[in-house]
Amino acid sequence: MINCRKILELYFEKITQRTISSSTGHSRNTVSEVVHRAKKLGVES
Repeated sequence: MINCRKILELYFEKITQRTISSSTGHSRNTVSEVVHRAKKLGVES
């Protein structure tokens, strides 16, 4: 299960996607897709 909330929390704290990938255990592609979808939906910090 993808922890979108954690990915976005880290992303909005200006953590790099590579670091988020390492700390959450998801691939960089998954992190990128979650961030992309959030931006598309207008999610902001």
